[in-house]
Amino acid sequence: MEKLSFVYLSASLPVCQSGKETVIGNILISVGTSVQKSPWVPLFSVKQESPDNTKASPSLPGHAQTSSRVTPDHLLLQLHTYQSLSLTALTQAQRGVKSWIAQRRPIHRRTLSFRELMEEGRVTLVPGELYPYTVHVISTKAQGDPGSRRECAVESLESMEPCCGTHLLNTADVGSFVIESVGKAGQSNTRIRGLCGKEAARAEGNGVAALHAMREWEHRIHGAIDAGTKERLLNLDRDIQEWHSSVCGQLLPHLTRCCIAEAFEDLMKHLRAHIRVDANVQMANEVKDLMSKQAAGPIIHLVQTDFGTSKPKLRQATKVAKDRPILLLVKSNGTVMARCTLPQEAAEQGASAQAWLSCVQEPLGGHVDTPPDRSPQLVANLRSPKLRPPILQEKLQEALDASNRYIEQFSVLIGKRC
Repeated sequence: MEKLSFVYLSASLPVCQSGKETVIGNILISVGTSVQKSPWVPLFSVKQESPDNTKASPSLPGHAQTSSRVTPDHLLLQLHTYQSLSLTALTQAQRGVKSWIAQRRPIHRRTLSFRELMEEGRVTLVPGELYPYTVHVISTKAQGDPGSRRECAVESLESMEPCCGTHLLNTADVGSFVIESVGKAGQSNTRIRGLCGKEAARAEGNGVAALHAMREWEHRIHGAIDAGTKERLLNLDRDIQEWHSSVCGQLLPHLTRCCIAEAFEDLMKHLRAHIRVDANVQMANEVKDLMSKQAAGPIIHLVQTDFGTSKPKLRQATKVAKDRPILLLVKSNGTVMARCTLPQEAAEQGASAQAWLSCVQEPLGGHVDTPPDRSPQLVANLRSPKLRPPILQEKLQEALDASNRYIEQFSVLIGKRC
């Protein structure tokens, strides 16, 4: 027998029958060899008793196979679906395959004519598959996965399918199995990529290590938050993003990748919320220091506070100097965020917040806007596009010089009054 290269899975989906949710088959497996293209051959399909003892259909109208391929490195299955494949369905399907492999069940083969095959009445045919006059009938039976929920438990796995390809002698020959990725392949189409044997074992090993590292990151970040060390949080923000980018490039089981993605997103939200609070307080303190050194006149300031990848709240800082013309600029993730406000007295002398911020917009780009409940003469905001560091510094200096020149036109009128 040729060396097994892969195994094929078509995940089951939850449907409602008689008002109760039940999971029904086709959990399908087929094999390929490194030298031969064998057709997709179901080695077992699931028929499940629903909680009310009504037989569930062995096929699901909500999805249909559109293409499939087995290679020496991986398997690919494409399904047309009318609902997304949930993580619960994928978990149950993967668990079912692993349980089937672990039971080391024999796989039987007998040869008969296609006419005799059709007389059997219990054989599952692959839709669209062309069969020769003489075919092999492959059959296997295994106990259901004991780890499944009671209401969705499958008592047994049984299959009998025709095929002309090479087959395993025992389910244990598959070795290991994982779903490696699940993605969209056009409208209403889902592509599943799976691994078995050594590659599946390698993916699972990477997954265990990645989950352990994720738990360590959670411990380190929560410890830094409790300690209240802002600089440490900023460093952790950058470090964990580099780690996550590295992990995303590794071979991982799909379910592990989803688990890490969810944990990473939750942790980053928590981390950035604390960085943002600390940084906004620090930025407001910068403005207070400037006001103590400069008792009167307009304030134009490039904020020195490091926000990391969190979003600064300039509104809070400009409120500190609400009785004076103030323009604040903050570098954030390669972009510049700016906000300026003017007191009513300055606007009455002809100054305009929108015109003032246009001096920043011209070299940096972006769009100047004003909150709908405020006047463009009194308040304006800007967010620039991303710029490379050397260009960013040059453009920032141009923006500072231009905004200084603009507000100086009104310094005689508002300088001492504000």
